[in-house]
Amino acid sequence: MTEIKPLDGSAARQTLRVTYTPAIGIIKPNGPRIAAYRGEMAHASKLFGGPSDETLEREVAPGKNRLIYLLGHLLAVSDTMCATLRLEERLHPEYDAMFLKSSDRAVTPIASAEELKAA
Repeated sequence: MTEIKPLDGSAARQTLRVTYTPAIGIIKPNGPRIAAYRGEMAHASKLFGGPSDETLEREVAPGKNRLIYLLGHLLAVSDTMCATLRLEERLHPEYDAMFLKSSDRAVTPIASAEELKAA
């Protein structure tokens, strides 16, 4: 683990602790904000992992997005954000067309509920 401190020698409010994997060039920050983010993603996984596949096909309100679309959108945004922050490489770039660049029901077929729950 490496600690990154300000170059000017000033005291930082929070030292960023990172783990660097040279073979793939990934920096993995360790700290309270990253831990909180991972905790929220684990909570979301439990929330969306419980309902049946049929329940995920229901709209959150009449004429609004389906739960399966919201789950896919959350996964696509998280996947993009983790890659942008260099936390990990993209795992599901194919979700962009289904859940980021298109609205619900604009692209068919989309990933199945089983596939999204496994991601």
